[in-house]
Amino acid sequence: MLLSTFAARAGNGDTVVVRTFDNYHMNTYGNHFKKALAPPVSQKSQRIWMKYTVGCTANGQCEWDYTVKLMLREHTGKKDSTLKQAPSFKVINGAAKDTIVRCSYDTTYLSRFDTVSKQSDSVLANPIRIAMFGDTLNPLVCTDTLVVWPANFYRYAYDSNGVKTDSFFVAAQDTLQVTYTPYYNVFEVLKDWEMGRMITPYAKTFPKSFRYDYWFDVTDFATLLHDSIEIRLIYEGYSFGFTSTLDFYFIEGTPAREAYKLDQLYNAYYTYGNVNNPIENNLNAKIFTVPADAAATKLRIIITGHGGESNENCAEFCAKNYYLYLNKKQIATQLVWKDDCGSNAIFNQPGTWIYDRSNWCPGEKIRVFEYTLDVAPGSTDTLDMNMDPFVANGGAGYGIAAYLVYYKPVQRTLDAGIEEIIAPTNNFWHSRKNPVCDNGQIVLRNWGSQQLTQAKFSYQIGNAAISTWEWSGSLNFEQSAEVRLPYLNWPADNTQNTFKVWLTEVNGQAISSDENSHNNMLTSKTDIPPVVPAFFIIETLTNTKPGDNRYVIRDAYKNIIFTKTFTAASTMHRDTFHLGLGCYTFEMTDAGEDGLSFWANSDGNGTVRIRSGVTPVNFIKTFNPDFGDFIQYHFTVQYKVGIDEQLSNLQNITIYPSPADESIRLEGAANITRIELLDLHGRVILQQNDWNNALDVRAVTAGFYLVRITDNLQQTRVQKITIQH
Repeated sequence: MLLSTFAARAGNGDTVVVRTFDNYHMNTYGNHFKKALAPPVSQKSQRIWMKYTVGCTANGQCEWDYTVKLMLREHTGKKDSTLKQAPSFKVINGAAKDTIVRCSYDTTYLSRFDTVSKQSDSVLANPIRIAMFGDTLNPLVCTDTLVVWPANFYRYAYDSNGVKTDSFFVAAQDTLQVTYTPYYNVFEVLKDWEMGRMITPYAKTFPKSFRYDYWFDVTDFATLLHDSIEIRLIYEGYSFGFTSTLDFYFIEGTPAREAYKLDQLYNAYYTYGNVNNPIENNLNAKIFTVPADAAATKLRIIITGHGGESNENCAEFCAKNYYLYLNKKQIATQLVWKDDCGSNAIFNQPGTWIYDRSNWCPGEKIRVFEYTLDVAPGSTDTLDMNMDPFVANGGAGYGIAAYLVYYKPVQRTLDAGIEEIIAPTNNFWHSRKNPVCDNGQIVLRNWGSQQLTQAKFSYQIGNAAISTWEWSGSLNFEQSAEVRLPYLNWPADNTQNTFKVWLTEVNGQAISSDENSHNNMLTSKTDIPPVVPAFFIIETLTNTKPGDNRYVIRDAYKNIIFTKTFTAASTMHRDTFHLGLGCYTFEMTDAGEDGLSFWANSDGNGTVRIRSGVTPVNFIKTFNPDFGDFIQYHFTVQYKVGIDEQLSNLQNITIYPSPADESIRLEGAANITRIELLDLHGRVILQQNDWNNALDVRAVTAGFYLVRITDNLQQTRVQKITIQH
């Protein structure tokens, strides 16, 4: 099936998907292998993505935070050998030692006392089967087999009471003593390249149907990801229920910068703090030669600390630095630490998920540290990696994969790419900050050799009005920036929940000047933000550490309009709010990074929820108290985005332009009696009762507003709009 897919020759930008592991049960600790057929070496990929999905069997023990390494095995075709010794014979059935056999070529017997007849008896001795290796030119080839019997022992005679009365020695006819022939064991040199690493979540109490997808950019391994590939999955776990699915996505086209060669520097687990085997014994300086045609050289490092060390809780729970030296000159220092585990998208795990660790958190993929090295083509250089000094009392270590990637020249001059949608999206990994009602966020990346200084975006949800935004900054090749997209228009039909963002201008030039159109647009599904009434109450029951908690309410401009801190422990607090029409964010933080309730501390249990301010009481949102670092909840007041912004008899009226510069106009507005401009708190900024086809906004400060129109039947419609001078 894959062969026919490749034969069809997908076009530029098309994607070929190759699956290796398919819901594979990791039922043993250690190595698991799968082979697959990737696109041929002649088919170039502009990007290669690896998607790893971890799940659980229906009856699996998916309990603990285990390391999973995703390796690509390279068959180098090179041969190596080790010197070994071939024995002159081997005992096949293990009835005698392999080194010296004293034997008889005739049948021998053993003596025993028969407890029934009260007499001596004889039984046949078990034969010994021997394989002979008599050809010293082919020492592993069996040349003969022998059947002999054991000898060199005593047989005994017994009286009627079973007492030994006499003995007979069974002499050996021959003694075989092994000799050895040296030979070289020739084997193919294999290299394992770690493309990505993740840690399984604590999932004992999770539904067995859980699935989490982890995406890795593996374009740097393109030189190996072609034709027949072999994947080595290393599962370092002792509970056997987790499953693995591994897919590769090959996006056809010319890469922005082709990675054409790899070198390994460090690729193992190294003990840390062992005085008898210090880590510096293995992290010694590495000499490498840059290819003569390399336009750039990058160092990529995957590192995580593990172990149950009693001194400083190393290496899992201690923060240590590594240092990089290029040609004996220090070029980088990196703290090997992940300080935001309490922000994990997989929260409320039944384990110590909130504890910060040595560059990892339970349930997350491991970040890669990358460095562009200042080395010349054809030069011979030295790179050394050192760790902070440390003496261990037990077991500690770091798993390190450090590789060099060599590149050809950058292929594009002008190429801006939209890498990711952070909001609005229902992507699970951004779920703690979504859904939003305003202020989108994306990642912009420069894939061209020309510095990226300006980009203009258009964006739209469903069939709602298109919004635009212009970004300015400074991005060199491969650098990225998060771009905020203010003012989201929502469609009247909330089933149209696809958010689309696309580039329309780059560095002051039309998008047609961009040299790669396949990364100029992204889409994502999104959920509708919740609606909260204007009159509502936030109820907070503090735990025994009230000073750890604080919450704020922000408006659509990100301005803080309310702040709440706590001093009384184990106390119910009720705060009443009367908010105007608009979009808001409730955000609670915990300085202790352990939420209002966590099983492994002694802070007690708190709660927080939002309820209506009138009777009967309606609980609008109850938050999980085991939230780690923060809660973020975006909501609208009084109107539901899209649906409640319009009444049916006002559907055909067009409010334009957006953004507006001088005036706001209506089309099809014969029955309109009043038009108002409101800020996002619902305060009236401008009002015009005598409608004359335009509302002058030249004196209004640029920003985001609401337009409310009223017709002769006193029906109203509200629509968001932006003013930009």
